[in-house]
Amino acid sequence: LLNKFCYDDKRLFGSIFCVHCNFLQTIGLYSLGVGIWLYLERTDFHELTPTSFSVFSLFHCRPLLLYWCSGLDHLHPLVTGNGRVFDLTTSWDRLQKSLECCGVNNGSDWFYSSRWPSHRFVPNSCCDPKHFENVDSMNNCGKVDNSTLLFQQGCYEVFADWLYHHVAIMNWISFALLIAEVSSIPLCCSFLCYLFLNLSFHRDEYHRCLVEMNDLDAARDLRIRPMDRIGDAAQDP
Repeated sequence: LLNKFCYDDKRLFGSIFCVHCNFLQTIGLYSLGVGIWLYLERTDFHELTPTSFSVFSLFHCRPLLLYWCSGLDHLHPLVTGNGRVFDLTTSWDRLQKSLECCGVNNGSDWFYSSRWPSHRFVPNSCCDPKHFENVDSMNNCGKVDNSTLLFQQGCYEVFADWLYHHVAIMNWISFALLIAEVSSIPLCCSFLCYLFLNLSFHRDEYHRCLVEMNDLDAARDLRIRPMDRIGDAAQDP
């Protein structure tokens, strides 16, 4: 009965352990895929993301504080001083093309930038391709005094939504990993207890077998050499 109970308990524990390992592997692969996806997307315009923006987003401190303090104060100087850093220029172009937006609030944020301090120009990435026949016709379109050719929405709200979307994904992944890790603690404790009990059980079985073997050896010696014992008894005074 004890052996059957130990066998059933071992089989049940093994099944639970396998399911939990598969769950951890699935979460790990999913987290790896999301991490690669975020890494590939961050190369487009991650330079425009302020550190405080990401930290506040992680703790779900939403629009008011971010909108008035973190985002605008960080993005507007990048627009006006954009011509001094090529990486930021490339990031802004990719951002505006990908999100179909122009400037922080609107295209006027680009007016009198360091790239054209005396003109009301915007980058070519602000131009809406719907109003042009091909890519070649968009050359120097930002210097045309026609605001209808530009993207009408600013980039801040669109960029904030994009960032919150990515942060939300990472929050859910982190929460799932946290649950998986926390659930591993009682499983590991039960596994250690099972090993300890199983080791104790086998140790007791080993000692019992040794005792039985010694008893068998003693009985066998008694059966093999009975006359020696009788002779020894006869020599007793």
